[in-house]
Formats: sequence, structure tokens, C-alpha cells
Amino acid sequence: EQSAALQKIVGAIGEGLMALNRAGRVVFTNERVGEMFGFDDTMAGRPYLEIVRKQPLVEAFQLALRGEESTRRVSIQTDRGERQIELRVFPVSASDIAAVALFIDITEIERLQQMKKDFLDDFSHEVRTPLAGLQSAAESFDGHLTEEQEKQLRAIMLRQLDRIRRLISDLA
Repeated sequence: EQSAALQKIVGAIGEGLMALNRAGRVVFTNERVGEMFGFDDTMAGRPYLEIVRKQPLVEAFQLALRGEESTRRVSIQTDRGERQIELRVFPVSASDIAAVALFIDITEIERLQQMKKDFLDDFSHEVRTPLAGLQSAAESFDGHLTEEQEKQLRAIMLRQLDRIRRLISDLA
């Protein structure tokens, strides 16, 4: 009953989970690992090197089998395209399990962070333009302007302020 409950929990976490014995053979995995590395059949009993072939991942497993925790990020090709994976491997002192690895798909997080960066870069660029116009207009007020020149500068400043207001309003 406990084994069935554990299998259900391991299968439901949504991330890849793999356990290795001291010989570097897979004790268990969940389906998510199979999806990530293109395995349809059971991986139990196989050497981890048959499944995890990227050098940074191999190094992380080697460290864990020597008793050290490790975290790595790597790109892997899956049936869903290229995915960004964060691997966390840690040693376990159990009779049949020596290391456990958690494979976290961070592709969507990375994509959202890039979108945020791009947005902030674009927004920053869009705000700099009217600010430069405002600064130039403000620096032109030196007390020696005609009434017509002052009207033109005020119009420029109001136009640039309105542009900044629209940019900020678009954020809401």
C-alpha cells in the first residue's frame, strides 16, 4: 500500500525523478524522465549513462555517487523540442539508493524571464526618447526666448509628457 502511494506521488510531481544505486544503476524513475530522455520502456536496472548522456549531467551524477550534492542546467532535445532542464542530484544513505535526481523543466520560466527582459529593454528605450526631448526643451529655457519659442517648447514638453503617460497607461 505504501509502495503504491509512493509510486502515485512520484508520478504526480510533474518533474522527472530518478534514483540510483551505488553501482550507478537506475532503481526507479517516473514517467517524466522517460518523456525527457525519449524512453518508452522501463529504465530500472539500466546504468544511468544509457539514459543521461550529456556531460554536465553525468558529472552531477558522479558527484552525487561520491557523496556531494550538485545542481546543473542543461538543454536537452525532447519530443516537445528543446527544453531547459535544471538537474538537482543529491546523495542518499539508504541500503538500495545512493543518489536521487530531480529533473526540473525550466523552459517556460526561462522563456518568461526573457520576455520580461525584452519588455523592460523596449520600455526603457521608449521612455528614454520622450525624456531626451523633455531634457532638451528644459535646457532651452534660458530666459532669452521669445514668446513664440516658449510656446513651441511648452508644446514639445506637453507632447513628450503625454507620450510618457500613454506608455505608463499601456502597462496597466
